[in-house]
Parts: sequence; structure tokens; C-alpha cells
Amino acid sequence: MKIFNIINKTFEFMLVTIVVLQAVLLMASVLFRYLFNSPIIWGDEIVRYSLIWMTFVGAAMATKEKQHIQVDVIDMVLPKLGRKITNWFVDIAVTAFMVFLIYYGIRMTDFQRGMFGETLSWFSYAYVYVSIPIGALFTIFFTMSKYFIKEDDDAAGRSSVS
Repeated sequence: MKIFNIINKTFEFMLVTIVVLQAVLLMASVLFRYLFNSPIIWGDEIVRYSLIWMTFVGAAMATKEKQHIQVDVIDMVLPKLGRKITNWFVDIAVTAFMVFLIYYGIRMTDFQRGMFGETLSWFSYAYVYVSIPIGALFTIFFTMSKYFIKEDDDAAGRSSVS
């Protein structure tokens, strides 16, 4: 599906951009602090905010790539129907928790609209907190997409229980 690929590439680009931004900012902060004795005071704040974004965007990508922690022993001892039922239960539980995160993430984002950063006094905390409902929404999208979008899991080197 085209939309699936666009979302996938966008998330991959976001994650790579965030990691590069963090690395550059951290190296520049160390360089300026120890060589020039003039620290970049807003650098740590940007790295902290980008780490929060990376957490929620990364969780959605881990869902897409089927990289979250799971107990394989249960899948090995259950018959095919048991694995299907277990996977459905897990997907329902994950989706329910993500709906919870969306609801409270939106409330937290709204509450933080009037709060601003310590060193970046123009930067609203709402931009940080909006990562919660966005990450949760896309985690639901990637969780449910396996029921609507058939991927060739064997070609990717993964085994799938559908």
C-alpha cells in the first residue's frame, strides 16, 4: 500500500533525523563547553525533547517491524489457533492501551500549551507532549495494518503468525 510506505519512510526519516540532531548537538555542546568555555545552554533541552519524540516514534516503528519484546516460548507450545488467539488478545490489549495514551496524551498536550521551556522560552511543552498521542495513534495503525496489509514476511526473513 502506498500510504503505508509513505508513513514508513516518514517515520524512518524522522528517527534518523532525530538521532543525527542529537549526536551533532551533544558533540557541539561538549566542544563548546570544554574548548571554548561557552556551553550551548539550549542544546541539552533540545536533546531531551527529541529523545521523547524518538521514544514514541520509535515505539510505533518497533511495532511495525515486530521488534517489541515477546515471549517466544508461548508461541512455540501453542497450536496455530492458540497463537492466533494469543496474538489477537495482545493486539487488542496494545490497542486499548494506545487509546488510553491518545486520550490522556491529548489532555496533557492541551494542559501544557501555556508552559514553555527553561532555556527556550518561546518553545511550548505542547510540542513535546503531542508526541504521545501521535506515537500511540501510529502504533495502533501499525498494529492493525497487519490485518489489512499483507506483507511478504518470508522475504523479510521473519516468520509470521496470521
